[in-house]
Amino acid sequence: MNKIKYKKRIIIIAITFIILTTFILAMIYLHTPGIRRKVIIEAGYSNLSLEDLLYWNNSKCHLSTDINQLNLDKAGEEIIYIDFKNNIYETKLIIEDTLAPKVKTKTVDIVINDMNIKAEDFIIKILDSSDVTVSFKELPNFNQVGEQDVSIILEDSFNNITEVISKLNIFDIKNNIIVELGSKYEILENDFLNDISYDIKFIEPTFNSLGKPVGIYDIGLLVDGNKLISNIEIIDSQPPKAKTKDIEVFKGTIVGPEEFVYEVKDMSTFTIEYKNQPDFDYIGEQSVLINITDSEGNCSEFESKLLVKEDIEPPVISGVTNKTVYIGKTVSYRNGISVKDNSKEELELIIDSSNVNLKKEGKYEVIYKAEDSSGNIAEEKAIITVIGLVVTEEDLEKMVEDILDKIMVEGMDKKEQAYAIYKWSKNNIAYTGSSDKADWKNEAYRGMKNRKGDCFTYFSVSKALLTQVGIENIDVQRLGGKTKHYWNLINCGEGWYHFDSTRNKDHRETFMLTDKDLEEYTKSRGRDYYNFDMSLYPRTPLE
Repeated sequence: MNKIKYKKRIIIIAITFIILTTFILAMIYLHTPGIRRKVIIEAGYSNLSLEDLLYWNNSKCHLSTDINQLNLDKAGEEIIYIDFKNNIYETKLIIEDTLAPKVKTKTVDIVINDMNIKAEDFIIKILDSSDVTVSFKELPNFNQVGEQDVSIILEDSFNNITEVISKLNIFDIKNNIIVELGSKYEILENDFLNDISYDIKFIEPTFNSLGKPVGIYDIGLLVDGNKLISNIEIIDSQPPKAKTKDIEVFKGTIVGPEEFVYEVKDMSTFTIEYKNQPDFDYIGEQSVLINITDSEGNCSEFESKLLVKEDIEPPVISGVTNKTVYIGKTVSYRNGISVKDNSKEELELIIDSSNVNLKKEGKYEVIYKAEDSSGNIAEEKAIITVIGLVVTEEDLEKMVEDILDKIMVEGMDKKEQAYAIYKWSKNNIAYTGSSDKADWKNEAYRGMKNRKGDCFTYFSVSKALLTQVGIENIDVQRLGGKTKHYWNLINCGEGWYHFDSTRNKDHRETFMLTDKDLEEYTKSRGRDYYNFDMSLYPRTPLE
């Protein structure tokens, strides 16, 4: 009886334990996410899912990280974020590389003594999730003709190692043919053969070395049906050839080494240098050694003679002549003048014309000088004669008629003609503040020809034009004041009026002015602008 009660008790306890355990597990399942803190996978694993990151399947968990964007092929670590009931948890994904590299190799065919072959050249493809280094286990014998096994070691970043055996096939073919730069020799297939006879052909057309610079060129060969690479090396081993000459210079004249050389033959670029620097101040003959070196380092030495002479001969200045010029004209002092020297150097011609006054009649001296590098000085002098302009009546009349033909219109009355003359003079003559006041006719001609001058020029031009069209006019000159001023009085049939075609700073019209107008203008301008001796001139109308 007691045993039955004991068994029942045990059963009740077991059932209670199971119920409690189930309840606890249910509560854990319902209230904890069950996320693994660390997950380890092999690199290259492609089926990673949320379930791999959880202890149990939990529908309340969602990935916050897009695992499709993770690089699972490369060993390393990634942090993955998981959302459980709006709380973010993280798990560390460790990507391990525990597998040795997988590799596909090939047989390599080379020519004898081709030391440029590398372990990588035997590899077609490598499969591994990390970086892999490739090396020979033992260096092949590149001097052994025929086929030999080659051990190649592949080691990834996690020290996983694969060793494979490949084949190296060495043909007794020259791995290098040397050709001199510029050689016309045609290279043939058989030139690559040593003692063994092969069926050999160029893969590409025949190699032509002409026109190609120094360098090493790969040549594809088909040897017994196998593709091989040899090379042709173009070298420049020949020193430059040249022709030189002797040089004569004056003391102090420095010339470069290229002046001694007039012909160089070399297939490469070259430089010309002094081996010993000449002394250009030493009077007499000396030997000069010149080195010509091409870009490949080939050097030739040449000897020439340098004769240094004393220069005691001055330069020669040619073309210096006396000149005559009218007052107000310009002179080209340099035109037609040249300077030469026996040293052939370019010399500066110095011209001193500071004593010449082109505004005043007279004779003036101009000095021309030149000095060579040896201190020899040449000097020439010329006389510039400045004369007043002499104008004939015919010259002045022709100039006047040319202008009147342009400004006069048929049917004009005297006042209209006078105004046309006033406008032309004011608008066509530039004010410079200078004129030749010795003769009004000369100045009228100069003013119409050169289109510049001062008040005497405007007055003279107006006088010549007014007189030609038959308008009475009288010369008027300022009385007092610091400077002189000239204008005209004209009579167009309505009485005498003042006529001043000179430009003024007020830009006021000064055509047909009365005495009263002049008085008011003088008051506004001051400085006795239109002050004149009224007793010498007829009075103007009041208006």
